[in-house]
Amino acid sequence: MSRLSREAMRVLMGDIISGRYSVEERLPKENDLTERFGASRGTIREAVRALEERGLVKVTHGVGAVVQPSEHWDILDADVLDITLATSRSNQVLGNFLETRRILELEAVALAAERGTEEQLDDIRESFDRLEEAAKATVLNPLSEGSYLKTDADFHSAIFKATGNVVLAKILEPLQKALQTAMGPLARPDQRVMRSLPEHERIMKTVTNRDVEGARAAMEEHLNTSLVYLRSTRP
Repeated sequence: MSRLSREAMRVLMGDIISGRYSVEERLPKENDLTERFGASRGTIREAVRALEERGLVKVTHGVGAVVQPSEHWDILDADVLDITLATSRSNQVLGNFLETRRILELEAVALAAERGTEEQLDDIRESFDRLEEAAKATVLNPLSEGSYLKTDADFHSAIFKATGNVVLAKILEPLQKALQTAMGPLARPDQRVMRSLPEHERIMKTVTNRDVEGARAAMEEHLNTSLVYLRSTRP
Protein backbone atom coordinates (compact mmCIF):
# COMPACT_ATOMS: atom_id res chain seq x y z
CA MET A 1 0.00 0.00 0.00
CA SER A 2 1.33 3.44 -0.89
CA ARG A 3 1.98 6.02 1.81
CA LEU A 4 -0.90 8.23 0.62
CA SER A 5 -3.31 5.29 0.50
CA ARG A 6 -2.34 4.29 4.02
CA GLU A 7 -2.82 7.84 5.30
CA ALA A 8 -6.26 8.05 3.69
CA MET A 9 -7.17 4.61 5.04
CA ARG A 10 -6.25 5.58 8.60
CA VAL A 11 -8.17 8.87 8.45
CA LEU A 12 -11.28 7.13 7.11
CA MET A 13 -10.81 4.34 9.62
CA GLY A 14 -10.75 6.93 12.39
CA ASP A 15 -13.92 8.49 11.02
CA ILE A 16 -15.68 5.12 11.07
CA ILE A 17 -14.43 3.93 14.46
CA SER A 18 -15.19 7.27 16.14
CA GLY A 19 -18.73 7.19 14.78
CA ARG A 20 -18.48 10.05 12.31
CA TYR A 21 -19.91 7.61 9.79
CA SER A 22 -22.56 5.35 11.30
CA VAL A 23 -23.35 1.72 10.49
CA GLU A 24 -24.99 1.29 7.07
CA GLU A 25 -23.97 4.81 6.07
CA ARG A 26 -22.15 5.16 2.77
CA LEU A 27 -18.73 6.77 2.62
CA PRO A 28 -18.51 9.90 0.47
CA LYS A 29 -18.25 9.35 -3.27
CA GLU A 30 -14.88 8.67 -4.81
CA ASN A 31 -14.68 12.15 -6.34
CA ASP A 32 -15.31 13.75 -2.95
CA LEU A 33 -12.61 11.63 -1.32
CA THR A 34 -10.05 12.43 -4.01
CA GLU A 35 -10.73 16.12 -3.40
CA ARG A 36 -10.59 15.73 0.39
CA PHE A 37 -7.23 13.95 0.37
CA GLY A 38 -5.77 15.55 -2.74
CA ALA A 39 -5.15 12.07 -4.07
CA SER A 40 -5.77 10.08 -7.23
CA ARG A 41 -8.67 7.70 -7.77
CA GLY A 42 -6.27 4.78 -7.59
CA THR A 43 -5.00 5.93 -4.20
CA ILE A 44 -8.53 6.25 -2.81
CA ARG A 45 -9.59 2.90 -4.22
CA GLU A 46 -6.61 1.25 -2.55
CA ALA A 47 -7.50 2.90 0.78
CA VAL A 48 -11.14 1.80 0.57
CA ARG A 49 -10.11 -1.71 -0.45
CA ALA A 50 -7.91 -1.87 2.66
CA LEU A 51 -10.89 -0.83 4.79
CA GLU A 52 -12.95 -3.58 3.21
CA GLU A 53 -10.23 -6.17 3.89
CA ARG A 54 -10.35 -5.18 7.56
CA GLY A 55 -14.12 -5.49 7.69
CA LEU A 56 -14.97 -1.82 8.22
CA VAL A 57 -16.85 -1.36 4.96
CA LYS A 58 -18.51 -3.47 2.30
CA VAL A 59 -18.10 -2.29 -1.27
CA THR A 60 -20.95 -3.03 -3.68
CA HIS A 61 -21.00 -2.03 -7.33
CA GLY A 62 -23.45 0.78 -7.88
CA VAL A 63 -23.81 1.42 -4.14
CA GLY A 64 -20.34 2.28 -2.90
CA ALA A 65 -18.60 1.61 0.41
CA VAL A 66 -21.05 1.00 3.25
CA VAL A 67 -19.95 1.05 6.90
CA GLN A 68 -20.22 -2.32 8.66
CA PRO A 69 -21.02 -3.12 12.33
CA SER A 70 -18.03 -3.32 14.68
CA GLU A 71 -18.47 -7.10 15.03
CA HIS A 72 -17.17 -7.37 11.46
CA TRP A 73 -13.99 -5.40 12.13
CA ASP A 74 -10.63 -7.17 12.36
CA ILE A 75 -9.76 -5.98 15.86
CA LEU A 76 -6.47 -7.91 15.76
CA ASP A 77 -5.29 -5.72 12.89
CA ALA A 78 -2.67 -3.27 14.15
CA ASP A 79 -4.27 -0.20 12.57
CA VAL A 80 -7.80 -1.05 13.69
CA LEU A 81 -6.59 -1.71 17.22
CA ASP A 82 -4.39 1.40 17.37
CA ILE A 83 -7.21 3.71 16.29
CA THR A 84 -9.83 1.98 18.43
CA LEU A 85 -7.67 2.54 21.51
CA ALA A 86 -7.81 6.28 20.93
CA THR A 87 -11.63 6.28 21.15
CA SER A 88 -14.25 5.73 23.83
CA ARG A 89 -14.27 2.03 22.86
CA SER A 90 -10.82 1.60 24.37
CA ASN A 91 -11.65 0.15 27.78
CA GLN A 92 -14.27 -2.21 26.38
CA VAL A 93 -11.82 -3.59 23.82
CA LEU A 94 -9.07 -4.03 26.40
CA GLY A 95 -11.52 -5.82 28.67
CA ASN A 96 -12.41 -8.16 25.81
CA PHE A 97 -8.74 -8.91 25.18
CA LEU A 98 -8.05 -9.70 28.81
CA GLU A 99 -11.15 -11.87 29.11
CA THR A 100 -10.16 -13.85 26.01
CA ARG A 101 -6.60 -14.17 27.25
CA ARG A 102 -7.81 -15.54 30.59
CA ILE A 103 -10.02 -18.15 28.92
CA LEU A 104 -7.21 -19.41 26.70
CA GLU A 105 -4.02 -18.96 28.72
CA LEU A 106 -5.23 -20.72 31.87
CA GLU A 107 -5.75 -23.85 29.79
CA ALA A 108 -2.56 -23.26 27.80
CA VAL A 109 -0.28 -23.41 30.85
CA ALA A 110 -2.07 -26.52 32.09
CA LEU A 111 -1.58 -28.25 28.74
CA ALA A 112 2.06 -27.15 28.59
CA ALA A 113 2.69 -28.63 32.05
CA GLU A 114 0.95 -31.85 31.08
CA ARG A 115 2.14 -32.35 27.50
CA GLY A 116 5.32 -30.35 26.99
CA THR A 117 8.35 -32.32 25.81
CA GLU A 118 11.61 -31.99 27.73
CA GLU A 119 12.99 -29.91 24.88
CA GLN A 120 9.98 -27.58 25.01
CA LEU A 121 10.27 -27.25 28.79
CA ASP A 122 13.95 -26.35 28.33
CA ASP A 123 12.85 -23.66 25.87
CA ILE A 124 10.53 -22.25 28.55
CA ARG A 125 13.38 -22.17 31.09
CA GLU A 126 15.68 -20.46 28.60
CA SER A 127 12.96 -17.96 27.68
CA PHE A 128 12.58 -17.08 31.34
CA ASP A 129 16.36 -16.60 31.69
CA ARG A 130 16.27 -14.12 28.81
CA LEU A 131 13.26 -12.40 30.36
CA GLU A 132 15.14 -12.05 33.64
CA GLU A 133 18.11 -10.44 31.87
CA ALA A 134 15.81 -8.06 29.99
CA ALA A 135 14.08 -7.11 33.25
CA LYS A 136 17.42 -6.25 34.88
CA ALA A 137 18.36 -4.17 31.84
CA THR A 138 15.06 -2.29 32.06
CA VAL A 139 15.69 -1.46 35.72
CA LEU A 140 19.05 0.04 34.76
CA ASN A 141 17.61 1.79 31.71
CA PRO A 142 13.81 2.15 31.55
CA LEU A 143 14.10 3.19 27.90
CA SER A 144 15.07 -0.41 27.04
CA GLU A 145 11.58 -1.68 27.91
CA GLY A 146 11.05 -2.69 24.27
CA SER A 147 13.47 -5.56 24.76
CA TYR A 148 11.59 -6.68 27.87
CA LEU A 149 8.24 -6.64 26.06
CA LYS A 150 9.68 -8.77 23.26
CA THR A 151 11.19 -11.34 25.63
CA ASP A 152 7.91 -11.38 27.57
CA ALA A 153 6.09 -12.27 24.34
CA ASP A 154 8.72 -14.92 23.57
CA PHE A 155 8.22 -16.48 27.02
CA HIS A 156 4.48 -16.81 26.51
CA SER A 157 5.06 -18.09 22.98
CA ALA A 158 7.28 -20.88 24.34
CA ILE A 159 4.41 -21.92 26.62
CA PHE A 160 1.92 -21.87 23.74
CA LYS A 161 4.17 -24.14 21.67
CA ALA A 162 4.53 -26.57 24.57
CA THR A 163 0.77 -27.19 24.59
CA GLY A 164 1.14 -29.42 21.56
CA ASN A 165 -1.97 -27.75 20.15
CA VAL A 166 -0.99 -25.91 16.98
CA VAL A 167 -4.42 -24.27 16.67
CA LEU A 168 -4.23 -22.85 20.20
CA ALA A 169 -0.73 -21.53 19.55
CA LYS A 170 -1.86 -19.86 16.31
CA ILE A 171 -4.74 -18.16 18.13
CA LEU A 172 -2.78 -17.06 21.18
CA GLU A 173 0.31 -15.59 19.52
CA PRO A 174 -1.47 -12.81 17.57
CA LEU A 175 -3.67 -12.19 20.62
CA GLN A 176 -0.58 -11.74 22.79
CA LYS A 177 0.94 -9.29 20.30
CA ALA A 178 -2.30 -7.35 20.02
CA LEU A 179 -2.63 -7.14 23.79
CA GLN A 180 0.88 -5.72 24.11
CA THR A 181 -0.02 -3.12 21.51
CA ALA A 182 -3.22 -2.38 23.39
CA MET A 183 -1.51 -1.93 26.73
CA GLY A 184 1.11 0.35 25.20
CA PRO A 185 4.36 1.44 26.85
CA LEU A 186 4.68 0.46 30.48
CA ALA A 187 4.11 3.10 33.14
CA ARG A 188 7.15 3.08 35.45
CA PRO A 189 8.62 0.12 33.50
CA ASP A 190 11.45 -0.43 36.00
CA GLN A 191 8.96 -1.07 38.83
CA ARG A 192 6.47 -2.98 36.69
CA VAL A 193 8.96 -5.50 35.30
CA MET A 194 10.45 -6.32 38.70
CA ARG A 195 6.98 -6.88 40.16
CA SER A 196 5.99 -9.17 37.31
CA LEU A 197 9.25 -11.14 37.17
CA PRO A 198 8.42 -13.34 40.22
CA GLU A 199 5.04 -14.09 38.61
CA HIS A 200 6.77 -15.29 35.45
CA GLU A 201 9.19 -17.33 37.52
CA ARG A 202 6.31 -19.11 39.29
CA ILE A 203 4.72 -19.85 35.92
CA MET A 204 8.01 -21.21 34.60
CA LYS A 205 8.65 -23.41 37.65
CA THR A 206 5.16 -24.86 37.88
CA VAL A 207 5.01 -25.64 34.16
CA THR A 208 8.48 -27.20 34.02
CA ASN A 209 7.73 -29.20 37.19
CA ARG A 210 4.57 -30.45 35.46
CA ASP A 211 2.39 -29.04 38.22
CA VAL A 212 -0.83 -28.58 36.25
CA GLU A 213 -2.94 -26.94 38.96
CA GLY A 214 -0.01 -24.89 40.20
CA ALA A 215 0.55 -23.60 36.66
CA ARG A 216 -3.08 -22.55 36.38
CA ALA A 217 -2.89 -20.74 39.73
CA ALA A 218 0.38 -18.99 38.79
CA MET A 219 -1.03 -17.81 35.47
CA GLU A 220 -4.25 -16.63 37.11
CA GLU A 221 -2.24 -14.55 39.57
CA HIS A 222 -0.27 -13.03 36.68
CA LEU A 223 -3.43 -12.21 34.73
CA ASN A 224 -5.06 -10.64 37.80
CA THR A 225 -2.00 -8.47 38.35
CA SER A 226 -2.06 -7.42 34.69
CA LEU A 227 -5.69 -6.38 35.06
CA VAL A 228 -4.97 -4.31 38.17
CA TYR A 229 -2.04 -2.65 36.39
CA LEU A 230 -4.16 -1.90 33.35
CA ARG A 231 -6.94 -0.32 35.42
CA SER A 232 -4.43 1.81 37.31
CA THR A 233 -2.90 3.26 34.14
CA ARG A 234 -6.03 4.06 32.15
CA PRO A 235 -8.74 6.68 32.70
